[in-house]
Amino acid sequence: MTPCCKLHPVALFLVECGQKNGLGHLRRCQVLAHAMQAEGWECSFGISDVAMIDIVCSEGFKAALWVGDGLDLGPADVLLVDGYHYNTRIFSRWKKYTRVSLAVDDLAERPVSAHVILNHNLYGTELDYSNYGAEIVIGGGDYSLVDKKFFAVANSKRPSPLHVLVSFGGMDDGCYSVPVAKRILMESPSAVLEIVIPKIQTPSEGIQDLQRQYGSRVILHHGVDMAEAMGRCSVLAGAAGVTVLEALASGLKLSVCASADNQRINTVALRKLGYTSFDGFDPEAVAKSALTFLKDGDLSVCSVLDGKGPERVISTLVKLLNKYR
Repeated sequence: MTPCCKLHPVALFLVECGQKNGLGHLRRCQVLAHAMQAEGWECSFGISDVAMIDIVCSEGFKAALWVGDGLDLGPADVLLVDGYHYNTRIFSRWKKYTRVSLAVDDLAERPVSAHVILNHNLYGTELDYSNYGAEIVIGGGDYSLVDKKFFAVANSKRPSPLHVLVSFGGMDDGCYSVPVAKRILMESPSAVLEIVIPKIQTPSEGIQDLQRQYGSRVILHHGVDMAEAMGRCSVLAGAAGVTVLEALASGLKLSVCASADNQRINTVALRKLGYTSFDGFDPEAVAKSALTFLKDGDLSVCSVLDGKGPERVISTLVKLLNKYR
C-alpha cells in the first residue's frame, strides 16, 4: 500500500465519535471535508462507533468502522485524525501510506507526530505546541471550521429581538437548560425561548413543566437544524462548547458557561475577546447576562470569524502536498 497520487487529492478522516460524545469532532471534520470536496478532493471517513456510519454516509461521504490504526482504510494523500483517546503513535504507523498528516487538537495535552496541528478554537494560537514536533501549527478564529450556513443567517431578519436560544450540548436533557430558562421567563414577560435537546436525550419533566406554565413562549426542539434556529434568535444562553463558534458566525450575542471542565479554556478566551462567559455552570449568571442583552436592546455582534477557515486549512495542506510531491 503506497500513498495516493491521483489527480485529485485523497483525504481520510479518522474521527472518534459516538451517539453520546464526539459529535463536535465529527461536525468540524465534516465542514472541512465538504470544503475539500468543493475543491475536487476525494474524502472518506473512518468512524470509531459503527452506529454513526449511516449519519456520515447521509452527508455524501464514504464511511467505515475505524479499528486500531485504521491502516485498512488507506492509503490517502492526507490523513486527518480527530479525537481524545486514540493511540498517538498512529501517525508514525501511517508514514508509509500517506504524504501529509494533520491532527485536530483542542488542549495541547497529547503530543503527536503529525505534520500539521490544527486547533480551530478561538484560543488556538495561545497554546504551546512546541513539544509536538509538528512542521506547522495553525489555529484560532482564522482557521475555525464552521459551516457556511451559519454565516448565511447572520443578517437574517429575526421574528423578535427577544428570541433566546438555550442550548447546553449533547448531554443535556433539561438539567442545564431548565434553571436558565426558568429565570429568563420569570424576569422577561416577552422573551421567547427555543430550547434545544439532542435527539439522543429524553426531554426532562422540567421542560414539560415550563411548556405547561409558559405555553407558546417555550419552544422545544428535540433535535434541530441549528443554523435555522440561530437564524430566528438573537442571544445564545448555553454551554461554551462548539456551538459558540456557530453562534458567533450566526450573529448571536453570547451568555455562556462551562458545563464541562474542558470548556473552561474557552470561557477564558471568550472573555479576553469581550464576550460574556462564566467558568462553571452558573444558571443565575447566564440568565442574568442574557436578560441584560434583552433589556438593553443592543444585539449587535462583532464576530472574530470570517468564514474562510476551511479554505485556509486546505491551502496549508496543498502547500505541504506540493512540498512532498
